[in-house]
Amino acid sequence: MIVFEQPTIRVNISNKKPYTHTFRGFNHFSVPVHITKTTKGCSCTSTAIPSEISPNSYFDIQMTIDKVGQTGYFSTHIDLEFDLGNAQKLKVNGQLES
Repeated sequence: MIVFEQPTIRVNISNKKPYTHTFRGFNHFSVPVHITKTTKGCSCTSTAIPSEISPNSYFDIQMTIDKVGQTGYFSTHIDLEFDLGNAQKLKVNGQLES
């Protein structure tokens, strides 16, 4: 099983530069796991994912959100599918500050 410490966060971010959040996960399987598919919530979101997640170990997934010049509330996510059938959604939402 893949488990994330905090799969949803709320954070206020600047609308003057992109914001990157690192999600920390743990692979409870006794075998390596691969992410087979990622789906972004919007074009403002990009991710950095490991090519392989080692068994019984921590790993990081980075989500970068680019809302430069925008105002108001934001909400975005990435959906992850793993080769062992586990799926996860990582979400970031909050307020844009100038």
